Amino acid sequence: MEKGKRLTRWAIVKDKNVAEKMRKYIEIGTIGVSEESQLRAAKILRAASDSCQDSSEEVESFFNNGRRCMTERWERLTSVVKLNGLFSLPEYSTEICNFSGVPTPKTHPAFAWLQSKGMIEDCENFLKGHKIQGVESIVV
Repeated sequence: MEKGKRLTRWAIVKDKNVAEKMRKYIEIGTIGVSEESQLRAAKILRAASDSCQDSSEEVESFFNNGRRCMTERWERLTSVVKLNGLFSLPEYSTEICNFSGVPTPKTHPAFAWLQSKGMIEDCENFLKGHKIQGVESIVV
């Protein structure tokens, strides 16, 4: 393998034991991952990083695009849940974005904890019947 193609990981760690544990963790974490896959992942991460540094209006930052898409999807889901009356969604409070440090008006997660209002006995199969992937859970 050419040295120029290797993915390098750098960290300055004062504690030698911690440094060795970090090295071993990275070594084990990349077992079985092809060089090509690692290079592709690095290119994707670089593109995401570069999009955040590009201040032009033509290119939307990777994270702003993700936030916008998740907001749109969450708003559609919320409106459908309110209209059907069969389920409810939890209310999320304002949070601080870990990436931008900006308060977000609402959290828009990538998944939804639907709570049945008791009109449906088998929610998992009900959702499957509507081509919605769900996992049964029991709240105690």
